[in-house]
Amino acid sequence: MPRLIARHTAAWLSAVLISAAAQPALGQGEPECDLTPRECARRAFDAGVAAFKQDDFATALEQFRRAYDVQQHPIVVFNLALAEAKMKLPLDAIRHFEQLLSDPAAADELKARAKSELELAQGLVASVSVEFLGSDKTSRSIELRVGDRSDRSEAPTIRVNPGKYRVKVLIDGRQVVSRDVDLGTSERFRLAVDQRGAVSTPTRDEPRQLPREREGLSPTWAYLGAGLTVVLGGLTLWSGLDTQNSVQEFDQREASLPESEAQTLLDEGHAKETRTNVLIGATSVVGVTTLVLAAFFVDWGASKHPTHAFVSGPTLGPGQGGRGVSLGYRGRF
Repeated sequence: MPRLIARHTAAWLSAVLISAAAQPALGQGEPECDLTPRECARRAFDAGVAAFKQDDFATALEQFRRAYDVQQHPIVVFNLALAEAKMKLPLDAIRHFEQLLSDPAAADELKARAKSELELAQGLVASVSVEFLGSDKTSRSIELRVGDRSDRSEAPTIRVNPGKYRVKVLIDGRQVVSRDVDLGTSERFRLAVDQRGAVSTPTRDEPRQLPREREGLSPTWAYLGAGLTVVLGGLTLWSGLDTQNSVQEFDQREASLPESEAQTLLDEGHAKETRTNVLIGATSVVGVTTLVLAAFFVDWGASKHPTHAFVSGPTLGPGQGGRGVSLGYRGRF
C-alpha cells in the first residue's frame, strides 16, 4: 500500500508538470484531424503523452506515429521508440533509437537517454537459430524462415519481435521443419537439424530477467533526507554548544553586571535555547521522515532506466519558405 501511494503521488506530480508544458490532448477516439498538419501533429503528440502516462501504450504508439509522419523530430522519435518498446516491438524501437543517435540535431541529454533505452530494448529482442548436424555443412544450402524474414547461411539466425511465428527450415531447397512457435521477450529458440529434419527437441533459453521498473520513490529522496538530517544535526550541535557557553557566561558574570545587562544576557540565552530546541525538533522530524521513506516508500531495487515518456514536446511551425512543417524544441531543449 505505501508503494502504491508513492506511485500515485509521483503520477500526480508528473501530471502537474505536463499540464504546464503541453496543450490539451487530442481525444483518443478521434480518427481524423481537420486542422493544419502542424496542429494535428502537435495534438497527436500531446495525446500520445497523455496516453503514455495512463499506461495506454497502444494509443500512445498510434498518436506518436501520427506526429512522426509529419516530421521525425528527435523528441517525437524518442517517444515513439519508447512506446514501441512498451508494445513489445523492440526491433522497431531499436531502429528509431539509432535514428535519434545519428541525428546531429538531437540534444546531448536526449541522446544519453536514448542510448540507455537502446540497451534495454536490445535485451527485449527474441531470436531463432538453426544448427545443421549433417555432414558437409559448407556445401549445403541452409535456409531459416521466421514469418516473412529469412536467412541463408551455415548457421542462420533471425532476430524478431516477441510474438507468434511460423518457423521453417529448408535444406538444399527442401523443407525439413515447419512449426509454429510463440516467442517471449528476449527468448532464444534453437533448432538442431540434419537433411531429414529436426534431430532433437528445440531448446529455449530462459528469457532474460529485465530490470524491474520503479514502483516507489527513487532512492535519491532517501539520500537527500539523510543529507539534510546530517546538516540539521550539525547545526543543532553548534547551537547547543553556543547555548551552553551563554549559560556559563551568564553564571560567571551575573553578580558583576547591572540588572539591565544581566537581563539582556539572560534573554539572549533563552533565545539561543529556543533556537536549539527548534533545531532539535526539525532534525528529529527530518530524520524520522527519512527513515519512514527509506523503509516503506523507496524502491531500492528498481531499474535505473527511465520508464516514462520524455514529455516536453516540440513546437511546430511553418517550414522554410512557408511550405511544409518544421519542428523545434520548446524552451529547455
